Amino acid sequence: MQSDDAFDDLDLHIRRSGLTFGVLGPLEVRAGDELVRVGGPQIRALLALLLVRPGHVMSLSTLVASLWSSDAPPSAERTARTYMSRLRLALAPVAELAEPAALIVTAPPGYLLRVDPLSVDASLFEQLALAGRRALAGDDPRAARAHLRNALRLWRGDAFAEFADVPVLRAEAVRLEELRLSAVENRLQAELRMGMGPDLVAELDGLVAAHPLRERLWVQFMIALYRSGRQAEALAAYQRARTLLADELGLEPSVELADTHRRILAQDPKLLPVPTAVLSASPAAATVPGYRTAPAQPAAQAAPAQPAAQAAPAQPGAPATPVEQRIAAEEGQARPSTSVAGLDRVPAELRPAAVVIARTLCQPCVRALIAELGRGLLALGRGVGALVSAISSRVRAWSGWGTKESLADLK
Repeated sequence: MQSDDAFDDLDLHIRRSGLTFGVLGPLEVRAGDELVRVGGPQIRALLALLLVRPGHVMSLSTLVASLWSSDAPPSAERTARTYMSRLRLALAPVAELAEPAALIVTAPPGYLLRVDPLSVDASLFEQLALAGRRALAGDDPRAARAHLRNALRLWRGDAFAEFADVPVLRAEAVRLEELRLSAVENRLQAELRMGMGPDLVAELDGLVAAHPLRERLWVQFMIALYRSGRQAEALAAYQRARTLLADELGLEPSVELADTHRRILAQDPKLLPVPTAVLSASPAAATVPGYRTAPAQPAAQAAPAQPAAQAAPAQPGAPATPVEQRIAAEEGQARPSTSVAGLDRVPAELRPAAVVIARTLCQPCVRALIAELGRGLLALGRGVGALVSAISSRVRAWSGWGTKESLADLK
């Protein structure tokens, strides 16, 4: 995986090595950090055409047809050659080239722009998007997210924004926009695999409104809503998508969209993320599907393990509660570890509930309890407040167990 800093270094290297070209937005040419003026609209369009496939020949007839469409004058080819000469003269000084023809090369049947493809933001975007897609397919969502975020931040607006009247550039803009939307979807998929959800709802709401026929976005929107405790809205989103597809295309939802609807109705626990606190407490047992956890802490830095029969040192002012004692007894320990991240900031009266939340998600002995609470919570759709209330009531009931009672008594 490469970090954002690595791509910053790559971008800096390209800038220092010569000219860079931007087409993901208004056309721009830079020498280092300085903008370069290349000429009027026709000369800028000529450069944009050469940037569609840097390093490849574009025929003179294609250049003429693109610049003048069907209204090309008899002198169009001669005028195009004049524009090319002006473009060479504009770029040669800032590229520090002694020979202007070294950058734009005459090669039958036309011309080519001799530059590193990665000096063109569209080419760099495609390489980063491909790297992100491969990382996602390889079950490395963090690497995928880093690649895709760097790819998407190259965009400054619509591709070839000022050349909507040039057919070749308009077609290339459509192609790049499709790649951009796919990169957005892949980035969102990586973030969902990492356990995100509520913080993606607003973005996805706007995306499904702007692109209502992209079913993958509807799937991601439904999952994000479901993870936010908004099951009813997730199901309503499915109905909206289904109606749109039927009205616009006469189609039923895709298998993936229909399956996501079914899983939300069934309250499939695999749709829910693993809380950060639980990941901190038990990284080996609590992992997001497809997420590769960080390597284990080196032995030299890890805290020495305590013998199984030795109780963890008690926190000052935090005696073992009956709930903790019950968990510890079932696990063959004196009391469970309370080293869950942030537990010391939880109010004392809610600490037993916090312990139960963390432990139940990674200990088999209490899975029946958390499954029942999860079903009730998702049906109510009342979010975290309902969870704390439900857990607290169950904790009070649990605290009064007799020695012969079991989890079945809570049902």
